Amino acid sequence: MSPIPAEPSAPGARRRSLLQRLDDVRPPAAAGLGVTLGLLAGALAGSGLSLASPLALLLAASAFLALVAGALAIAFSARPISVVDGAPPGAADEPLTPVTPLTPVDPDQPVQAPEPPEPPEPPAPPTPPAAARRTLSVALIDIPAGRFRMGSPPGEAGRSADEGPLHEVTLDAFACMPHPVTRGLYRKLMPQIKRNWIEKDADDWPANRISWYDAVQFCNRLSDEDGLARCYEIEGTNVTWQHAADGYRLPTEAEWEYACRAGSETRYSFGDDAAELVRHAWYSANADGHPHAVGGLAPNAWGLHDMHGNVWEWCWDWFGDYPAEAEINPVGPVGGTWRVLRGGSFAFWAVVLRSAFRFRNWPVVGDEFIGFRCVRGPRRQP
Repeated sequence: MSPIPAEPSAPGARRRSLLQRLDDVRPPAAAGLGVTLGLLAGALAGSGLSLASPLALLLAASAFLALVAGALAIAFSARPISVVDGAPPGAADEPLTPVTPLTPVDPDQPVQAPEPPEPPEPPAPPTPPAAARRTLSVALIDIPAGRFRMGSPPGEAGRSADEGPLHEVTLDAFACMPHPVTRGLYRKLMPQIKRNWIEKDADDWPANRISWYDAVQFCNRLSDEDGLARCYEIEGTNVTWQHAADGYRLPTEAEWEYACRAGSETRYSFGDDAAELVRHAWYSANADGHPHAVGGLAPNAWGLHDMHGNVWEWCWDWFGDYPAEAEINPVGPVGGTWRVLRGGSFAFWAVVLRSAFRFRNWPVVGDEFIGFRCVRGPRRQP
């Protein structure tokens, strides 16, 4: 059998005893006298008087009338007999608040669902601590997207056959180091690799005696330094360019020539006159047989130094023939024997410092004439 539920109490009500409840019922004086007489008569009757005697009958009748009179007096006094638990004395005298009648519901009308609450505003992303914010270890120059003619025209002085056919290339924007990687930066990031830099040990000279494999390993290490994704997956001599990586890498051959030309179509980035090379390049005529501090001579129109001379620079591409048709973001052949080198060096003569001149070497070779520079950008290997 289920228990009978208790009568609900008002919120915060304190449970009271029966005597406390009866104390709130205070009938008027007349009613109290009648009740008292009735109780007295009842007590006398219960004390053993016989109901057959005239005195007992008289007392019983008086008691009955007294009880009836007391009940009528209580009924007409307008005082409640029951009091709600927790209500203070005298609360029953306060008028009741009228209850608003409920609106009848039409069963034929659909019930309108309440409007859902507005979703809360998403919390703002936390600001990373200053130590976790990405900072770049090297300066970069933004190279704009554009289109240029790659190679050299048939009539250019000193032209080689592998510089043609002249063809149109379209490139996305990228960012390029303003000069080759220095010895100081190379030593900082690759301290385990000892170089025999016999010419001098100056930190601002270009890092030379660098093989192609050394260069791609450095690019990955520089990406690690700046918290970027590595561009190269290296397994022995197998190097794969990671498509989605945002780190440092070698320029493609097309990117290198586009950056070197800086909008020009002449033999050199500054014009056709080789006599002007001494202002822009360290080469056989002015270098005294060794490399020199990077950035010491005039840059090209885009602010890039040492694109002509000082050290040869590795490119990503395998060496191969140019196509005749236009290209978009080319990356060179899928395989080969030699990797591309560009720009000439301190030991070479003016004709090989032209913007279109192409050189090549085995990727394991790293002699005193060879260095490199890094780029970053949206270029991806197909």
